[in-house]
Amino acid sequence: MNAIVKIETPEQAYQVIEQVKEQLKDVKGSLLEMTSMIGDIEKHEGEFFFNFLKSLSAQDKKQDACMMNTYVMQDVDAGIVKIGKSKNVQARLSAITNISGRSLKIIATFPEDIEKQLHIKYAEFREVGEWFSLPKSELDKLIKEAQPSLDFDQDKDNDK
Repeated sequence: MNAIVKIETPEQAYQVIEQVKEQLKDVKGSLLEMTSMIGDIEKHEGEFFFNFLKSLSAQDKKQDACMMNTYVMQDVDAGIVKIGKSKNVQARLSAITNISGRSLKIIATFPEDIEKQLHIKYAEFREVGEWFSLPKSELDKLIKEAQPSLDFDQDKDNDK
């Protein structure tokens, strides 16, 4: 309120002071709310990214389950894993990597649709959507279970 108010009586002055106090309360409330929102964003900064990635998996749910492969994709930097399903795991990896700009790799595949079973099994480690923060021991077991069907031996060759 940038209007100039002509004050002629003490009552008018009191009213203006009260109005200014209310406006300051509103501003203070807005600032506190914005500070809280910024804190929430910082606290959950990765959540927005993962929700976006989760939305990409919606197309997979429409595909025929008999031709599905279940995959475990790891975010190399964050260490978290995505348990998903796709008819074409390599294409899925490429799509998510290109869209997100993240460093991702497939660490395990299963030639059947066991995505839901794995989501249930690791529910306590769920971060957001299909992303999980598995302890190393659980991750090692999961990779070992997938070894007979692992199609990505080139990663091993690249590590030598």
